[in-house]
Amino acid sequence: MKDFREAKKAIEETFNASSAPEIVAAVLRHDLPRDGVCANGFSYSVHGIGYTVTLPDGGQVHLDGSRDGDFFKVYGLAFYLESSSKFEEMDISAIKHECAILVERGEIHQGRKGDYYLR
Repeated sequence: MKDFREAKKAIEETFNASSAPEIVAAVLRHDLPRDGVCANGFSYSVHGIGYTVTLPDGGQVHLDGSRDGDFFKVYGLAFYLESSSKFEEMDISAIKHECAILVERGEIHQGRKGDYYLR
């Protein structure tokens, strides 16, 4: 989850925001472009209710926002693992299992509908 936290921090610092809804709102107000580069050099793309930050290894971290906070889904984590070349392909059930372990450790919080929130 270190990469997810690092990506979230990078775009939040770039947008001077603390959530995906604030970042999306800034783009809709045309304060900053929809696609660009974070202050630390990571590229980003804002879309829908969230954003994607691309790390130097090509890993793409996708987070969406809600009134409960910024979250990711199992499929977003699978895409990150594949895009970062950490794994060629992962079984969704294996990713769900790993997420359950992270929840038990207190590193993430599981919300409704399979949403996972960073702590």
